[in-house]
Amino acid sequence: MEWKDDKKNAPRRGGKGNIWYLAGPILIKWAIAAGVSTIGMFVFYLLYVSEHYEEAASYMMDVQKMNLFASGLLKEFVKYTTLLEGIAALITIPIMLLFMRQDRWREQEQGIRRTGKGSGGVCCLGVLMALAASIALNGLILIGNLSQYSESYKTTMEAMYASSFVIQILSLGILIPICEELVFRGLLYKRLRGQYGFLYAAGLSAAVFGVMHINLVQMLYGFCLGGLLAYLYEKQGSVLAPVLAHSAMNLFSVVGTRYNWFEFLLRDYRYIGGVTVGCAAVAATLFVLLQRVENDG
Repeated sequence: MEWKDDKKNAPRRGGKGNIWYLAGPILIKWAIAAGVSTIGMFVFYLLYVSEHYEEAASYMMDVQKMNLFASGLLKEFVKYTTLLEGIAALITIPIMLLFMRQDRWREQEQGIRRTGKGSGGVCCLGVLMALAASIALNGLILIGNLSQYSESYKTTMEAMYASSFVIQILSLGILIPICEELVFRGLLYKRLRGQYGFLYAAGLSAAVFGVMHINLVQMLYGFCLGGLLAYLYEKQGSVLAPVLAHSAMNLFSVVGTRYNWFEFLLRDYRYIGGVTVGCAAVAATLFVLLQRVENDG
């Protein structure tokens, strides 16, 4: 992404040090997600207790049985986690689009002209590169058995894939990628890029993106892919490429988990090793091709 000032010494958007300007969209996203989760939990609690009222009433004087009842309630609620995240994303998306529209108006007022550099072919190459890199990173996580070092990662994965396949496709594969790319690339990265160089903007936005995933494994995964998605935004000049790439990566994980692709690869480390190395080579090759397109452009 490039910004060209048509007016000499045009003021920069938002201004350095404006924390709300940078963190506002993230805080709004978090608040909506927390609100939807809280409301969802409250509604589910009422429905679950009303359905099991006699059972719950009989356990009121038995702490051990009441704890078991609460554990069963939470176990059932986990099945709706992905659905609630999808609902939160659906609510957040139009708000983030409004912020992006306001940013475009501000650019026009300040004489900042955006110039997109990427074509449809560049977008396709970028999506394939991101998908290959994602598969390679997942392979490294599986080979290194990193999940054993993070109990929260295991819990998160179980919650994500506890819902129905259709909900996983809609939420994890479509709504959540769109929402996260609008927040972290369309707003955070772009606003940082208007004030700083590419490496700083990409690194900081990727770090924030990683930290928002809470557990260590997803933090590392999110940081690596967050930087890659920022590069796609820089290269393509729009949020479309990172949205498609993020969606492709999530859909691959959903389908792969559904049909046990990863379990099959882990039957023999030669399988997972070959796929990891091969995808890393493909991602590196596509990155070089994208760099050549940029240099020729």
